[in-house]
Amino acid sequence: MTRELPREIKRLAKAELAALAQRARGLHLGVGRRADWITEHIEDGRAAFMRAILHEPSPQPCHRTLVLARRPDGGVEHFPLDVLPGDFVALPDVSPAQLLGLAWWALDRVPISGLPLEYQAEWDRARRGEPLESPGEYLTP
Repeated sequence: MTRELPREIKRLAKAELAALAQRARGLHLGVGRRADWITEHIEDGRAAFMRAILHEPSPQPCHRTLVLARRPDGGVEHFPLDVLPGDFVALPDVSPAQLLGLAWWALDRVPISGLPLEYQAEWDRARRGEPLESPGEYLTP
């Protein structure tokens, strides 16, 4: 029997995140960061984001989640945290505006891919002033 995972992305404050980490530790669930570490290293006043990635049946049924949270130094923490299903459901969903902001923020961090080698070679020839391939070669079927 497979269990359906929630598809929502949740937002939570630093205090909620620390409380969930403390609860997970007390229940012997997976804790990617302890509550004291979260309190010390996660930025105040910014929402963290959580999504469920799988269902864990033991030591008690829970959702393995991934948490994305900012550090005060501008860095990011992305770590697992096991959360009881009821605790996950009780968290507020990310609003459409927050989701759009999160997508823009994440996309800004993905580096632009380099040119394929054949394109780079053509670019290098053009920069050196060497003739490029005839435009007719691209137009013939």
